Amino acid sequence: MGEIILAYTHILGIFIVVISLFVENMVITKEMTIKELKRLTKADSWYGLGAIVMLITGFARIYLVGKGSDYYWSHPLFLIKLGIFTVSGLLSIYPTIQFIKLSKKLKVEGATEFTWGESSKFKLIALLQLGLILTLPFLANMIARGIGYS
Repeated sequence: MGEIILAYTHILGIFIVVISLFVENMVITKEMTIKELKRLTKADSWYGLGAIVMLITGFARIYLVGKGSDYYWSHPLFLIKLGIFTVSGLLSIYPTIQFIKLSKKLKVEGATEFTWGESSKFKLIALLQLGLILTLPFLANMIARGIGYS
């Protein structure tokens, strides 16, 4: 039963991350309101939560159930998968910092709407992260079936 709960929670983390990145991509526009910026920062927070859930449950699955840690750590596709997850996480740091800075700045200014010249850059980052994250279940299925294992 524990293995099923870990697998379910891991998949739930993936859903949270994917939905959060989708929402970020939909909300980010050049012309935004403070309400939309709050949605954006909330989606970004959910992304962080989902990523943490994915990471914790992923490592729990490696060490507590399944094929064992030796299998995963010696599997090249697992290392690629972990690298992709890491890159996606690193890509999220800069936008998170900028969302927080922008929120604080606009709160001080008392703005209700604003024009965001960098919006296309952040939209691109969210799309790139989404593309990277969507490769992970594919790689996970290959790893589970022993494909690419030496």
